[in-house]
Amino acid sequence: SSPFDHVVDVDVDVDVEEPYYYEEIKLTCNDGIELSGRRYRSPNNTDSSATTTTTGNANTNTNATTTNTNTNTNTNTNTTTATSSHAPPPDMRILCWHGWLDNCASFTKLAPALVEQLPGNVDLVAVDFPGHGYSFHKSLDGPPMLLMDYVYYVYDVVQQLHWQDENLTLIGHSMGAAVSLMYAATFPVHQLVLLDALG
Repeated sequence: SSPFDHVVDVDVDVDVEEPYYYEEIKLTCNDGIELSGRRYRSPNNTDSSATTTTTGNANTNTNATTTNTNTNTNTNTNTTTATSSHAPPPDMRILCWHGWLDNCASFTKLAPALVEQLPGNVDLVAVDFPGHGYSFHKSLDGPPMLLMDYVYYVYDVVQQLHWQDENLTLIGHSMGAAVSLMYAATFPVHQLVLLDALG
């Protein structure tokens, strides 16, 4: 039987008060491409394994070096490099991938709603594909990029987050859904959510 034989109906209210606090993340892949994204976590899940920038006044409890700067909008930006982790492991790890010519901000409403309303400890990361959002672009003199090539970046992100495929939920919109489907065909993910899938 397939792990996708059952359908879970989750009623999520997406009217979340703004601003919702998230961390800006940067991940450098093995080919040198730097991917940008946002990380949303349950309040009791405050561990960090990468250099992150927290937008808003979110408080974390880690053994870390923190630099505070003020932006023109009077919002505190905390850049944190964690040196240890004491938070419990998340019950659910969710990785979100956007559509073509879009970026990870397309999950701005859905991501905090899932983190706040799903049971347990949730760790959700939404990432910009290469050439989208704030992620680096591929070299213009390189070979053309095929849709399947994006699967490599999904794999690289999962490895850098130190997540296990068996505990991973992929949410993909449009092109991101197609890439998520190809990834799930290769690696044993826990759940797959496709929104207006391409192809």
